[in-house]
Amino acid sequence: MEITQVGEIPKQKNKKQHSIGDGGMELTALVDTKNVSSINKMMRKIKSRFESVFPIYLDTGYKIREALILPDDKNSIFLCGTSNICKTYSETDQILTKNIPDVKISKLVIDPQSNLLYCSSKFCVFELKIETLEIIRKIPIPNNDIRRIAYDLSTKLLFASCSDCIISIDVKDQSENIPIKIIFKGEFSSFKYSQEDWLLAYSSGKIEKLNSNGDCFSYDLPESASLVKYSRSSKSVLASVGKSVYLFTLNLKLISKFQLQAFPSQLFMTSDEKYIITSNSDGKIAIIDTMAEEIIQIPVHHGQIVNFYVDSTISHITTYGHDSKIAKFIFPIKKSSRSLLCNVNNFVFFGDQPVIIYMEDLKSIKMWNIHTNELPNEIYKSDRELNKVMLYIQEKDLLALCNGYEILFMNIQTNEISSIKISRKVSLSSFAADEGGLYITTISSENSYIYVYDLNNYSIVQRFKGHEGKINCQVHLKGSTMFATGGNDKKIIIWNIKEPNSAYKLEGHALPVVCITQTREGNKIISGSKDCTIKVWAWREKQMLISLDSHTSPILSIIVDKTNHLTSFSIDGTLIYWNLRAYAKVFRTVVNIEPLVFCMSKNNKFIAFADMEQIKVLDSPMFSNELDVIGPVMQDKYEYMDYLLKVLKGEKVAYNAIWNDWAVLPYQFNTMYFYAFTNMYRHIKSSIRDSASLTPCYFTDPFSLITYKKYQKALNILFECTKNLLQRNMHSLSFLNEDVLIKLNLQGHSQLHKFYNSIFNKCLIEDFPKFADIQDLPIVVFSSTVNPVRENFFPNDAGTIAQKLKFEKNATLAHLNNINDPLLLKTPKGSMNFNESLLKNKTCDFEDDNDEENDDNEETSGEKVPIVVYVSSIRMNINNGCKESILFIESLIKCPNKEIFKTKFIQTILTHKWGKLKKYQAIQAMCYGLYLLVLSFYLIFKYENLNGLIAFLIVGGLLSVYDVIQMYQAFSLFWKDVWNYFDIIRLFILISYAITYYYDHKEKEHCMTLLMIISLLRGISFFRLFNQTRYMTQLLVNVLKDMKSFIILLTYSTISFSMIAMVQRKDRSFTNELKVSFMMNLGEFNTEGFDGLSWVIFMFMSVLNVIVLLNMLIAIMGETFSRVRERSEIADFIEIAKMLLEVETVMTNTNKGKKKYLQLCEQESSVNITDELTKDIKAVKKLLKNLSK
Repeated sequence: MEITQVGEIPKQKNKKQHSIGDGGMELTALVDTKNVSSINKMMRKIKSRFESVFPIYLDTGYKIREALILPDDKNSIFLCGTSNICKTYSETDQILTKNIPDVKISKLVIDPQSNLLYCSSKFCVFELKIETLEIIRKIPIPNNDIRRIAYDLSTKLLFASCSDCIISIDVKDQSENIPIKIIFKGEFSSFKYSQEDWLLAYSSGKIEKLNSNGDCFSYDLPESASLVKYSRSSKSVLASVGKSVYLFTLNLKLISKFQLQAFPSQLFMTSDEKYIITSNSDGKIAIIDTMAEEIIQIPVHHGQIVNFYVDSTISHITTYGHDSKIAKFIFPIKKSSRSLLCNVNNFVFFGDQPVIIYMEDLKSIKMWNIHTNELPNEIYKSDRELNKVMLYIQEKDLLALCNGYEILFMNIQTNEISSIKISRKVSLSSFAADEGGLYITTISSENSYIYVYDLNNYSIVQRFKGHEGKINCQVHLKGSTMFATGGNDKKIIIWNIKEPNSAYKLEGHALPVVCITQTREGNKIISGSKDCTIKVWAWREKQMLISLDSHTSPILSIIVDKTNHLTSFSIDGTLIYWNLRAYAKVFRTVVNIEPLVFCMSKNNKFIAFADMEQIKVLDSPMFSNELDVIGPVMQDKYEYMDYLLKVLKGEKVAYNAIWNDWAVLPYQFNTMYFYAFTNMYRHIKSSIRDSASLTPCYFTDPFSLITYKKYQKALNILFECTKNLLQRNMHSLSFLNEDVLIKLNLQGHSQLHKFYNSIFNKCLIEDFPKFADIQDLPIVVFSSTVNPVRENFFPNDAGTIAQKLKFEKNATLAHLNNINDPLLLKTPKGSMNFNESLLKNKTCDFEDDNDEENDDNEETSGEKVPIVVYVSSIRMNINNGCKESILFIESLIKCPNKEIFKTKFIQTILTHKWGKLKKYQAIQAMCYGLYLLVLSFYLIFKYENLNGLIAFLIVGGLLSVYDVIQMYQAFSLFWKDVWNYFDIIRLFILISYAITYYYDHKEKEHCMTLLMIISLLRGISFFRLFNQTRYMTQLLVNVLKDMKSFIILLTYSTISFSMIAMVQRKDRSFTNELKVSFMMNLGEFNTEGFDGLSWVIFMFMSVLNVIVLLNMLIAIMGETFSRVRERSEIADFIEIAKMLLEVETVMTNTNKGKKKYLQLCEQESSVNITDELTKDIKAVKKLLKNLSK
């Protein structure tokens, strides 16, 4: 079977494995992106499943012209060449061949009862034994051109259509001259005989059905039918004309017409009459779902399929092709849709139940159980005509209706009805209830009033008016008393039931807003419009986040499911499934209906849509338990599976943009995943160029997959395309987390710095000021939204204070007792956003619902400079001391590509964190400075004084406590910092000195000397705190590193000359000569008593050690100085990162925090201004050239 049951859709918290019955496959538990083997296993299972649905081939070595299956359902007989008849043996794959010379065999039929085979040539019929293909006799057909033959088991008659008639041959007659009878005269393109009923297809295009009782039915086709056939149940008639297949009743009444991509060679219809199967000239098997009117194309052969056979259990199909192959594969069975014919006005799902409540003829409310074949049950009949609105409120188990004069609330279980009287007849266009079932809002389609009712006592609570024209949709916002409405005025208005004067508008659509919903968290609303776009809004911040524009016709409905994915449906039947983490398309598909209503069950298992005549229900493909593929044209699904199978096998395949909208369910792997998995970097580049997205799924995402599989070329392509991706959609990479960035840092790709530059982009915001006070810059903000908001950066700027919308009463509206007068909404002149912001030298917290007025007086305190805003496209949790922050900084230090420290993104993070944590390093430096002061005081004034020693030991011991804490918090990291070794050595020497002092050991002076040396060396590390001295410490460390080779060479030279000198003077020891040689390197020597050879050795040593090697040392230092100066910026930030890591490992923060976007506002540099001016000048120059042409 084509579909594989996989138990449950994989969930993020599901760590169990689900298995299925025979022939099924196992769905892996949640895949950790770090565990590449899990993804490899999953891909292997997908590959195995795809292989199982494609044919198993037997290559005959002959071009097959005609074929049929034998009664045993295993072996077959086929024609090849001009006069060869072949028989296959399935057990051995052997082929028996029989040649009939001097004739061309064209058609085959069998008599299974007599085990005989009949084959026709142009003027005769041969009778053969099936078992051995031995010719029994030859039956001549004089003066006739045989085109088709058929055999009737009941009458033992052989029928043949000739050039001008249809004849019958009684093969029971064993005489030499068998009588031939002409049954019909005329030119026929095809015929079929069954139980004394005839189907005749004339060359003129007419088809006739002649019953045994003399009835005659006919139908005129546009051209002659190449095939006519009864269905397997003999309840329908099939005919093929050109590339079309016609389905008739037995009386030749047309039921349906299906258009194929190629010419059919054979027709078959299953016993339940759900599927029509055709073999086509393009080598594909077409399977037509007659209920859903969908067609699946299965590529089988290269070239025409001459015949096929479906076994009695409808489980396997055997095909015969011109490409010399016989193929056998599983018959693909899919769940058909369920439909109900009715005059439907509107419908809703009955909560989580597989039950639909629908309105028929604006009078009757009925319930339809989609799992049973029972007729719908009427639950309510209205005396008055109902409005086309209905709402099921699950919290109260109520169905809300309106008949124009009253709002009805019907309890589904008891059928009890409560009502709210309306003073005058009104037509409602929308119902909506809040999350807790406390309030219901209704919208009048006539005057655009919004009424709010209390569901506890069914009383009116509030009335609003603000839209200019009809209101089309509404939604209550979770966790608040607010609701949103959208209307023909292209606006969305956010209302507050308890604070009616706090409403505000969201504008951005070009045509009326027709549908609106909210995300699972309730922090965003999503609107669909007749302008074919879907827009996502951060409603608390009054900000549009993104516009999705993949639809080409007006939006009908949008629904957010329980996994926080968006399903959008347009009036042309296009369904698009969106991932709201990256606002990216997962897949697109099309239903063959132009719906008026679209709905999804609350448990998301079913989707339903309706036109004027029917309701059609499908199992939601997004939450299916079946391994399947989905895309725009479902008849191409097997071509897509074949394409993916070739990709997984590593075969070379041409890139095709049509597969970008397809996906594999339930994993939600789009084609990009398979390109990423197999390292097809050129296809990845082409897909991104064609607007494909790196859509994440439950398990992983293409970017992470490439990162963890270490595909360097594919990573290079992603780095190159990152800027283009983010220009199209700023949220394209918002799904990436610190784990991926840490992995990238550790790999150290040569182009990684370009990636970091690409994810931190300059952002132009219209409402931002062009200039700001230089004393306030730079400003760093961590925002929950990627779009920068002015109030986060300049909360005290009078020109940027978000203005509350003012309302005025409408005196023309009728007065309502105990209700506020209707409110007329004015257009806002600004918007506001309240996010947590971090400003320079202070932190500003913005609460989401903060309505506090800011001071309108702008304070200027310094020089005004032009500003620029940078925005990161990846959310990160870099709270000081959190695990993610520590691992990220550690990966930065280990990154082989040190160019990342030049990127603005990394520099902004490190600089911001350093500004917050520098004080902790300063405190440690002051403590160490105190330790050095106490040590100096002890040595100068209180040396070997017991009180001084105790004070010194206490200070040194307390300083070591910090090292112990640091070692406890991060043991492995502690030993990776070389300065910590100085601390450990200092501690042991301090203890040793205390012991030697106590026992008055003679080595105590040596211990104190070593302690002083180690302490002073460790003190050098604290000069990293200051920008001026940090450079010098870097230079010192690098010089010492670069001197390693020089010291080895100098040591070798010095020891060599010491040994030579020792041989010259036998009374000197090696130690003394080594001292003399070392002093000679420093220019101090005594030549008294030198003989000739000693002078030669002395001169040679002086030239080599003193002149050559020491000047070489100067050159090395100069080179190191130049290199350190060139890379001083990198070195500075590396040292800052090391100090940050040291502090954060100590101040571990157990609070996980939230992932947020980094945003930076700083002074516009002259380089940036020049670059922008150059771009503008080039653009003007290009425009002028085009105009001159």
